[in-house]
Amino acid sequence: MPPQIDIKRTIRSSAPRLPYSEMKNNVLGQGYELSLVMCGDDLARKMNKQYRRKAYAANVLSFPLSKTEGEIFLNIRAAQREAKKYGV
Repeated sequence: MPPQIDIKRTIRSSAPRLPYSEMKNNVLGQGYELSLVMCGDDLARKMNKQYRRKAYAANVLSFPLSKTEGEIFLNIRAAQREAKKYGV
C-alpha cells in the first residue's frame, strides 16, 4: 500500500512534531492520500500569487487534486509569527 501521507520540507528548520498521519486519517479518512509541504514565506507567496492572484505569503494553501488526494502547503514562518502575535 502506498504512503497515505507524504511530508516534504522546503525550509531548513525542523517541522513541528505532530501526529500528521493520525490527524489526516481523523479528518480525511485512511483512503485519502495527502502531500504536506512545509514551506517558508517565499514559496507560500509564489504559490498564492500563481494560484490565487494574491500578493502575500499565505499561512496555509490547500489544493484538492481529486476526491481521494490533495496537497497542503503550510507556511511555518507565518505560523511562528501568528503564534507569537496571539500568544500561542
